[in-house]
Amino acid sequence: MTDQEKKTEEELQQEIIKEHNLDIEDEKDKKILDSMMKDKVDRYDATNQKKKAQESLDDMTKGKDFYKEAAKTAKPADKKSEQQPNGQESNDKPLISEREISILFGKSVLKNETELKHLEKVMKDSGKSAKDALKDSLFTTWRDNNDKLITRQGSLLPASQGGGNRGEAEEDAEFTKKAEEALNPDKKSS
Repeated sequence: MTDQEKKTEEELQQEIIKEHNLDIEDEKDKKILDSMMKDKVDRYDATNQKKKAQESLDDMTKGKDFYKEAAKTAKPADKKSEQQPNGQESNDKPLISEREISILFGKSVLKNETELKHLEKVMKDSGKSAKDALKDSLFTTWRDNNDKLITRQGSLLPASQGGGNRGEAEEDAEFTKKAEEALNPDKKSS
């Protein structure tokens, strides 16, 4: 920081008094001094804020330049870093083919996408084929727990209120039947 930035309000006040030959004892001069002080402090603060903003911008630019330079000089990643933790190389080839997925859904081995995602996760973690992963305890336990959870959530739903209109139609038919019986006691409808 420069000396200009380190000035206190008192130093700024003394500077104004000297510049304009103001008398602190005089009321008019006090008002002038206060007004000039506010202006000077505002300008002083604004100048300091601009300088701090510029310093921050410079720091950001330096950081940006540093990362650009680091990216230029960085060595390409080793093949080992591209391997998965279990030693298999990562590739974009899907774990299960579209054909196998269609078969699993067609035979109702898998019920939904969530099961498919979990099966893929088990295959990836254990390194097993789809057929073996379906029998793996990780998948079977998860599936059982998930089925129980879905059943439990379904039981939390409110009871069905019935068809609504169908109930009213049945009531109307019963009312009509009773009315006919009352009007024609000789005829008994079956």
